Amino acid sequence: MAAKTGKGISKLAKVMDNRMRRQSEKPLSLDFGLIKKNGSLITNTFQKAITKEDYTVLEGFEHKGKDTRVLVAWVEDEAVVIGKLDES
Repeated sequence: MAAKTGKGISKLAKVMDNRMRRQSEKPLSLDFGLIKKNGSLITNTFQKAITKEDYTVLEGFEHKGKDTRVLVAWVEDEAVVIGKLDES
């Protein structure tokens, strides 16, 4: 009985390891976005508003209260604003 239990646990561990490995192999993806006047973020690949509490901004970036085009890096499931696009 103990041998069967050990094999079951080993099999479960292998399945979990494979799933975690696949999840961590997601490539970093870059996206364009728009920070709206109210601070919410909408990206080209995620068209729903993300509240300013639910995305991260690199240090040094300031939102001036007007619509701003930005470059966004998706790190796992989190949007990270990494820069402002020059609109001139």
